[in-house]
Amino acid sequence: MTRLGIHDFLNAQPLLQPLREQAKALNLSIHTAPPAQLADQLKAGELDLAMIPSIEYLRNADRYRLVPGPCIASKGRVDTVLLISKGPLDQIHSVAADQRSRTSIAALELLFGERFAPGWSLQAMQPDLNAMMQDCDAALIIGDPTFSLDIKAPLVAHDLSLEWQQRTRLPFVHAVFAVRNGVTLSYELLQALARAAQNSAATAERIANDYAVGDYKNPQRFQDYLTNKIRYILGEEEIQGMQTFRDLCAAANILPHAHDLTFTGLAG
Repeated sequence: MTRLGIHDFLNAQPLLQPLREQAKALNLSIHTAPPAQLADQLKAGELDLAMIPSIEYLRNADRYRLVPGPCIASKGRVDTVLLISKGPLDQIHSVAADQRSRTSIAALELLFGERFAPGWSLQAMQPDLNAMMQDCDAALIIGDPTFSLDIKAPLVAHDLSLEWQQRTRLPFVHAVFAVRNGVTLSYELLQALARAAQNSAATAERIANDYAVGDYKNPQRFQDYLTNKIRYILGEEEIQGMQTFRDLCAAANILPHAHDLTFTGLAG
């Protein structure tokens, strides 16, 4: 049985739900957890493949291979990777960072590090904006908690995906499927992953309607997010964006190396 890890944020549902429906036929054991935890579990050998933060693949590209096809990416404003600050960037001395994240922390350092006050610090916290802003000058929050944020002056929101697109003109790849070296994936599983990515738009309306309950009551917002803000296919432009992220992170000493991106195939 193949042990697959994936987060269960809204943006993963077009991939997660088809995999759950086919889990028995694909001989899959599906485990959900926050992105940072999935990265640790894959590295520890507790999972065979997982959707992990792209920075974690880049850090461990010598021990993992990318699964061709699916990813979580965006080009331009995405609304779910936000830096929220109390004032001007050059007055930020401390940032509370969502502890579930890894890629957005690397992006924060890359895109904003030199714009913050000298010697600024980072503190990992739960994604609770009020608590984060009590302790720090700014907060980095990812995923579904951003949907319920009501950001008003004097707070200012900076969208990291938009910042990346303005700097590079490329998509930003938030998460990828990575498989450990030595693990063979079946043709059927690779095809199921590729189909889920290709069919993401077809499932967006149903998923958005299912999600629009409780505190979240706007299915049109969620459908727009899934169809117009999130990209699910790791195409040539996304790969170029990921390679650029790798190179810039290596140049900024956020990554210790710049390994080539390698993909798995039927031979594992």
